[in-house]
Amino acid sequence: MKKTVIALLALIPLTQAAELVVDLRLDGNFTDSNGNLTFTDNDARYNNPDNWLTSIAVGGSTKYVSVGGNAGVWGGSFTTKPSDNYAVSFFVNVGELPVFNNEAGKQEGWVSSWIIGGGTTNTDEDLKIGIGTTGEVKVDVKNRFSTSSGNYTLDLGKWYQVGLSVTTSSENTNNYDYTIFINGESVSTITKANAVDWSNFALFEGADYTQNGKRFVGLVDDIQIYNVSNLEDASNVMSNQAARLVPEPTTATLSLLALAGLAARRRRK
Repeated sequence: MKKTVIALLALIPLTQAAELVVDLRLDGNFTDSNGNLTFTDNDARYNNPDNWLTSIAVGGSTKYVSVGGNAGVWGGSFTTKPSDNYAVSFFVNVGELPVFNNEAGKQEGWVSSWIIGGGTTNTDEDLKIGIGTTGEVKVDVKNRFSTSSGNYTLDLGKWYQVGLSVTTSSENTNNYDYTIFINGESVSTITKANAVDWSNFALFEGADYTQNGKRFVGLVDDIQIYNVSNLEDASNVMSNQAARLVPEPTTATLSLLALAGLAARRRRK
């Protein structure tokens, strides 16, 4: 019996857990608690305590950063770059949507205000992740391709977990599947031959074809990068991170709380 169990266990494939590469907790600074990513500079406004607010929306987080006024963080470099198979996850609350600058020869679908990446990520195949004019999540691999979450969009003033996984395609191992996640669920996938270069890394630092060149405006918490072995690994990362979102009270819950308060007040009378 024992030999049979061992033989059956040998047939079960082992799943390699995701490996945390970068952990920007944004608890008052841009330090990577994993010690792998460092920035050479950031806008002086991030030295203002008013930009760092107490977190109540993301479990396990102490603070988050308020972004706006074209303030960026740049010059990011890795001690050890992420692998070609990776997952990026962060929490975001969009304050404003970018507006198309309507430049001649440009298209509204190109408009983005970047959360990850921007103006100093000038090397071909650097990664950018941001927000488009309808609240869609935008992904760009510089001078290679762009994609988005399409009809899956983010509402203003609401916290979301957003993620991107890049994993070797099961259809062609020379290509990669770029999968966008919102609140732990995959919403779009595109297959491309390009890997990300990771030569430069910036935050909140650029915008494409936006009115007045306006960059991202909103709130951001806990940016993480993981090495993963496959899409299953990446999906587990996204599910685990999305589970950290503190549910917003529903209308029914608020009504019950109001009734409870009214009942308590009547009892006091």
